[in-house]
Amino acid sequence: MTAARSTVLQIGPLMPALKVVSSFGVGLDKLPLDAARAADLPVGYTPDVLNDCVAWRHEPSLLALAQWADFLVLTVAGGPATHHLVNAEVLRALGPQGLLVNVARGSVVDEAALIASLQSGELGGAALDVFKDEPRVPEALLALDNVVLAPYMASGTHDTRQAMADLCLANLQAGLAGEPLPARAV
Repeated sequence: MTAARSTVLQIGPLMPALKVVSSFGVGLDKLPLDAARAADLPVGYTPDVLNDCVAWRHEPSLLALAQWADFLVLTVAGGPATHHLVNAEVLRALGPQGLLVNVARGSVVDEAALIASLQSGELGGAALDVFKDEPRVPEALLALDNVVLAPYMASGTHDTRQAMADLCLANLQAGLAGEPLPARAV
């Protein structure tokens, strides 16, 4: 956080005083943009997935966004194209006052670099609900007080939970009736 970012937006009693809003990937439309506008809060995004009618700051790379941002929220897909997208260099750019939030996939962040950055104070903190080797969480992350860990909750919608309950019931009914299971856990 720099002196140039003097405007502060308070979003609820549990959120910190924000000075910058940044989005990498999807989800810009879910951020409190009206509140950001009202507070003259800088908003940035990357990559260039939005068209020219959007009046928010665009950073050309993840590294540039991390240098600019206080909070970096990851909402990108996993896979070879995003493997270790957030590496030691990006974490250093985010800095000792920065916070990384990963709700994407564990593979997107170089977990060893993240742990080293958090332990050394090179990165201010992290909030994670995904990990490299889920469901196992590294002991080093569990030992840190500058990390918030939560179980993966992306499937926590009412529709998904209902479908899971329905499938469980269908499997129980089929199993008790001696019929093939609709879905077998492997």
